[in-house]
Amino acid sequence: TEAEAQQVEALRLIQRANAPDSDAVLSAIYRYAAWLGERGMFQLERDQYMRAQRIIRQSHGESDPRLVTPLLGIGNTYRRERNPAGPGISALEDALELLREQPERDALALAMVMRDIGDWNTAFGKIGYAGMEYQRSWELLGTLPNGALLRDDWYAGANYVLYEPISQRGVSTEREAVPGHVLVQFDIDAAGNPGAVAILESDPPGFKDEAVLRHVRRSRFRPWVVEGVVAPGPGLAIRVDFRYLPDAIVAESD
Repeated sequence: TEAEAQQVEALRLIQRANAPDSDAVLSAIYRYAAWLGERGMFQLERDQYMRAQRIIRQSHGESDPRLVTPLLGIGNTYRRERNPAGPGISALEDALELLREQPERDALALAMVMRDIGDWNTAFGKIGYAGMEYQRSWELLGTLPNGALLRDDWYAGANYVLYEPISQRGVSTEREAVPGHVLVQFDIDAAGNPGAVAILESDPPGFKDEAVLRHVRRSRFRPWVVEGVVAPGPGLAIRVDFRYLPDAIVAESD
């Protein structure tokens, strides 16, 4: 509650120092929205994005490309909430249509929207999604000066499209808690499904192994794109860090 009050106060100060429709105010709204989303308050996060939408529409009209940011924010909150509701994909499609209507093409923004639509289809779409939006996004990145770096960032490695929460059983935030971790390796297929999931290392051994294995197996990941073709991703690794009380492990084993 205290942290949220500080976030609201920071937003209020920026609003007081800038015009209501300024980029500074919009950026502050997006920061507050992201803070809410990081804490799982997805509807409140969407409320902030919709607030930004209203500001942009009232000041700049229905076709202003600044609307893309809150539209993507709304769409992606549904996916991160693991909620396949229609307004989520509709917001992403509206963002794509808005960009296509602009007199000048913004290749980066188009690539980002295509990527996010691909993530939605991987997370919630029908079996057999071919990754058309991913391929188009990858092609668009090739037109940008930093496109090679973005291709590696977006289309290689372990990028979640559907995140299965990790059980917090046994995890502690107490001052005397000590660090632990689990390192897990897995493959993903061209549809974003994990396979060959195995623990490489855990400390303390066995404490959170099953929770992390379950997390990876139930999550979905963005498939790789190699030379413009959607492809499997082999030998990926994720390290999960946590803190725990050693006495709690002893108590459980007893």
